[in-house]
Amino acid sequence: MKLNLKSLSLIFIMSFLFLSCKKEDSLPYDLTQNNGIVGKWINIGNYDPYDSYNEKWSKVSLKCTEELEFSDDNSYIKRGFEDRKTYCSGNYSQSKPDTVLLDVNCQTHPIETRIGELTETILIMEYQGRHGIVRRKYRAIK
Repeated sequence: MKLNLKSLSLIFIMSFLFLSCKKEDSLPYDLTQNNGIVGKWINIGNYDPYDSYNEKWSKVSLKCTEELEFSDDNSYIKRGFEDRKTYCSGNYSQSKPDTVLLDVNCQTHPIETRIGELTETILIMEYQGRHGIVRRKYRAIK
């Protein structure tokens, strides 16, 4: 009887743990791989020394995220992910492999940003902020 009670208790605990695990929600976008900077990117993380006193990346909620699109014809669009509203549009150029110049309608002067990392799936863009280098991490999407 002791063995059966122990087995039953173990089964109950394992069942409880299994059922209490929350299933991870599926992502509301399709992941892909881009060839260079051309393609669509969604903001998944930010590092801002002004906001991040503990020097950690912060996740970006879907409500606050943005989508960047770099096209083959050097056009650029920045839009909200949920509302699909275009916030900036214009052109981009790459004078160096690690530098992007954005000439967009939401700024009075062209913006120069540095590419901190670029793989098939991750793009990290960096620019000088008030308190240091600000970094935005993007994931390639379809």
